[in-house]
Amino acid sequence: MVEISKGCFPIVSYAVQSRGPVLSGLMLDNGLALLAAHLLKAGYNTKIFDYNNLNTIERISQEGKEEFLGEVINELHSYIRENDAKVIGLKLYANGFSDSVRIAKQLKQRNPDLFIVAGGPHVAWFGQHIYSLPDAAAAFDMLVAGEGDVSIIKIAEAVYKSGPISDVPNALYRSCGGIKRTRTSGQDEINVDELPHPVYDREIYAHLEDKISIPVIEDRRGCTYGKCVFCAHPIENPYVRERNIDAVVAEIESNQTNHALSSMRVGSSSPSPSFLHQLARTKRDIRFTAFGRADSQYDFGLLNSGLVAMFFGIESADEHLLENVLRKTRDPKRYLENARRNILEAKKNNIATVVSMIVPAPFETEETMKQSHDFLIETMPDFVLALPAGPVPGTPLYLDAKQRGAASGVLLPDGFDTELMLMDLDLLRPSEDWHSPFGLVFDGEVVGNPFSITGRFLASVREKGMMQFSDDIVLMAHGYYGSLDKSQDERRKQCSEFSSEIFSHLARGNADALRTMIQKINQNVSGGARVGP
Repeated sequence: MVEISKGCFPIVSYAVQSRGPVLSGLMLDNGLALLAAHLLKAGYNTKIFDYNNLNTIERISQEGKEEFLGEVINELHSYIRENDAKVIGLKLYANGFSDSVRIAKQLKQRNPDLFIVAGGPHVAWFGQHIYSLPDAAAAFDMLVAGEGDVSIIKIAEAVYKSGPISDVPNALYRSCGGIKRTRTSGQDEINVDELPHPVYDREIYAHLEDKISIPVIEDRRGCTYGKCVFCAHPIENPYVRERNIDAVVAEIESNQTNHALSSMRVGSSSPSPSFLHQLARTKRDIRFTAFGRADSQYDFGLLNSGLVAMFFGIESADEHLLENVLRKTRDPKRYLENARRNILEAKKNNIATVVSMIVPAPFETEETMKQSHDFLIETMPDFVLALPAGPVPGTPLYLDAKQRGAASGVLLPDGFDTELMLMDLDLLRPSEDWHSPFGLVFDGEVVGNPFSITGRFLASVREKGMMQFSDDIVLMAHGYYGSLDKSQDERRKQCSEFSSEIFSHLARGNADALRTMIQKINQNVSGGARVGP
């Protein structure tokens, strides 16, 4: 007996810039794949339209972005009509936000009864302010912040079973000329140990062959520390729940057996050392990267069997900024001592190290910046990233700036929320070329473009051999070459050559060359097997 579907619910991701998606966007989207798994389990049909892929780059290079965007709208419209879909979901990011609004508006005009819902990081950050844009207000029937898998089945039931919209948690929706807010979901509404496995099947995940076969593995939701003034994680997910190692291993085994996926990123911003140690002890034939906390203790000798790189968000080497401005730690001296030890021990065990700094922080000075520079020269991680302190809406940094202005160390001009919401960073250009919609106090004066200070800081560490690569680049390079050298100098050279080549192809829209590189990565990380049933 063939089971009849309860209805069709396609989901869309379009984080596309002028020439295509950013490099990290080419990796598999476990969030979309997890939502698809929930829908299928509940009896609904779905299709993942993840436009952050190689096919997008190829089509934009041939047709131009405007024509491509029109084709995307036509493709989604045809799918909606052919499958009688009454609802569609869009995942909103900073990159591609304006185009996603255009897509939704056009779909609404062509299908007035279509229920259009948006989620993703941008909804968590900006919430109701998205409705201040007339096109967004006309297009999106509902905005959902936080955990999409808590809400998505309730949305489907509201559309296909005439269930009450008010039953959908974490939602904003238009009603009677106004905007209503539903209840906030509770901590226990999703059992993270019983999550369905993300779906990486070709019939569900469109253009799967045009993605880099590296997924994210979800180890926990929420952050155990949650006190950093700049961090948006407590906004996006306020509840801390760690998955049981058996549940994670079952997902890894499913990925390996069913989809030939053996390289991955551990997803949370603060995986516990015990979790990482348990993962290493499973002796699975996997390669992964993970975030590390500077003040945690790790057995790098154990981890080096699978851990390719660890990302440390150290943020500053100035004790006052760490404790009193960024609120990164209550014991900055111990924090920095442990950070030094972690970087050195990871390198000793042939694990690549990526260190992130916030430069400039509010009230940064030339002296505090020099302390961070000297710390990096002393510890010599493989790679260094840096950005100014960003006042994401809802964070303590943002709220303080709203209340006290420049006295908080951050100056937000009129219209800041809208400007930030519409800001689309070109990641193919150096950060010092980016425009900043906010100012920071540096050396006692408000600097209108803090990215210029960031650029100067990064140039100084590049001179010492520390390039600006994150752990995802390291993992891709590992896949491309099959391994990374134990020598830090050679490891850096491998990552630099890989990055230079792939970013050059991205900048030129050279889809054929990109396909050759991505196929090589996918063959190496899958052992030559075909990804996806």
